[in-house]
Amino acid sequence: MKESITEPSFFETRMQLLSITPELNQVAVWDPEAEFPQPAEYTMPIFCEEKSTGNIEIYFYGIDGEVARYLQMGDGKSSHINAKEKFYKIVRLKEPQGDMKYRMPSGQPTRP
Repeated sequence: MKESITEPSFFETRMQLLSITPELNQVAVWDPEAEFPQPAEYTMPIFCEEKSTGNIEIYFYGIDGEVARYLQMGDGKSSHINAKEKFYKIVRLKEPQGDMKYRMPSGQPTRP
């Protein structure tokens, strides 16, 4: 029987090139807006693989370890009701578009 060898994903290849192990891909953060049952302090990954596209999501956090969030408004008259809290992130594209290798998610406000 012939063994099938799968090629490493873009994410796995990039992490290997950067020598980032699963242990190094964790950061301790705190969330001052955490509500029960979510803990105020937890660990989260710095780099995550987008399963559908193979791109890499890079999450932001403050120098003091505070998670970086923003409120994405919904559509229409009740947009404040449909608003969702999202994490700030940037996306490293698997397949660059021209000379653009990174993309900010649409609707995400600019963060210095």
